[in-house]
Amino acid sequence: MLKIIELASFCLAKPGKLINEDACLFPFIHKNGGVVFSVADGVGSYEGAGNASSIAIECLSKELENNEISIDRVLDATKFKLEELSLKDSHFSKAATTLSVVKVTDNKIEIAHIGDSRVYYRDNKNKLKQITKDHTKYQELLDTKEYGIKKIKEHKIRLSSVLTNAISKDHEINYDLYSIDLNDIPKHNGCIFLYAMTDGAYNFWEKRPRLSENTMSSPSSYSSSLRKRIENIGAEDDYTLIAISISV
Repeated sequence: MLKIIELASFCLAKPGKLINEDACLFPFIHKNGGVVFSVADGVGSYEGAGNASSIAIECLSKELENNEISIDRVLDATKFKLEELSLKDSHFSKAATTLSVVKVTDNKIEIAHIGDSRVYYRDNKNKLKQITKDHTKYQELLDTKEYGIKKIKEHKIRLSSVLTNAISKDHEINYDLYSIDLNDIPKHNGCIFLYAMTDGAYNFWEKRPRLSENTMSSPSSYSSSLRKRIENIGAEDDYTLIAISISV
């Protein structure tokens, strides 16, 4: 039986912004026994980004009222509501969002993922192992190997800001679905450690992906340390983290 041992999170707007374009669903134990949580990041280059991420989380929350969860229903409902939003205000016609949904059951982790938010787990070396793959132009060029890695990395910042996939009213929804056996996830005192972040958080982690062993052993300590790092340097975007340890 799954049990949430420790949970820490933040979902904050970049200082000076009136609207937080990130949204999240905090972890909870679903009626069917699984642990579910999610992060969404509105595509900031378009008006209505904050509406889009909130709509995605609202549609997911509604779907969780059912015994069985269908990610397709969540995405279809989100797209429909984005169409409604556009009809009410044409300025929101390009509103779009990322969405990463994590469900942990007694034997596996399932992740539905679209966009460039990320899900990680803690490995045996006190590092975070990225599970999801970014839907960005940078990642696309790395995968196709059309250009040399050195040349691509020279333009990493610009290319990473270009999404190749998101939820919007105008495009067909394509998402990645990951399924990982819990036996393949390292345990720490009988627990797995999972992390979901938007780019406003993980960009600061990836620049220096290490903290002390004591900090890594506690989601609360990890959350506090990463938030302090972001705010001391200066947030570049809205920033969201969910860090959780689950007894399996």
